[in-house]
Amino acid sequence: MKILTLNTHSWLEINQIDKLIDLAHYIVNEDIDVITLQEVNQHQQFFEATSTPCFVSTSVEHPIREDNYALLLVRLLKKMGYTYHWSWIATHLGFEMYEEGLAILSKAPLQRTQALDLAPNYGFYDIQKRFALAAKIEVQGQPLWFATCHLSWWNNDGQSLFEHEFALLDRQLREIADAPAVMMGDFNNDSALREQGYDLVLSRGWHDARASATQVSGEATVHKAIHGWDEVLSAMTLDHIFTSEPIEFKTHKVVFADNTAQAISDHSGVLASFDPLQLSHPSQAFFARTA
Repeated sequence: MKILTLNTHSWLEINQIDKLIDLAHYIVNEDIDVITLQEVNQHQQFFEATSTPCFVSTSVEHPIREDNYALLLVRLLKKMGYTYHWSWIATHLGFEMYEEGLAILSKAPLQRTQALDLAPNYGFYDIQKRFALAAKIEVQGQPLWFATCHLSWWNNDGQSLFEHEFALLDRQLREIADAPAVMMGDFNNDSALREQGYDLVLSRGWHDARASATQVSGEATVHKAIHGWDEVLSAMTLDHIFTSEPIEFKTHKVVFADNTAQAISDHSGVLASFDPLQLSHPSQAFFARTA
């Protein structure tokens, strides 16, 4: 199966509609099974959507608006003859105008969805508010959990919100994961930096898909200064795919490289493939490592 993760930076890109169409064509051409998206935005003053085909809600309800990036993507895919089931949650107000959120798209139905609150002490209008969105999907008879994540920086005004957020993410995924889990997204932590977020994730028993892949293409997912990383001096790998079980990935590829003409966001995307039949159930070792 093929999986893709991308921080879309939606409605903040030039030629946004063209880039949305490029993404839809790529999903179809690559026949991608599961897509996890971050910064899936909608304008807070846009009118509510009249139709949300194949949408599965979570316990965190927020109106979907007609300019919702994921909704428009699903509609585009439908026009191209491809049905994707999907879920979306709003995380916080971004850039003082967008209801920023997370989305999961899947060719297979979403059997269950779950919003994971990673910052319970903050409200929607606090930029520090974070969620993850998880969905249980059955692929080739194998149930899997997928989570899309957009976490904070390791050092955020002198405090590490990431450590707290990831502890809640790790614990909540273990509580609901009655099948192997795949955690994907923008972790805002560079894999090259030791004793920070990337190392913390691995220390909790998660496995980096890139490290196990037979064929690897590209590494860095951000090559220039972007919002939140205003003083970037070198390329960084902020976007990751982690698995609860050791899986041998066939491929791991950086796509839509942000420093090329193919860019559709201020982040590159990550496309990976693996055989889900490698897995049968979550290992006891995964559940043993509680937060």
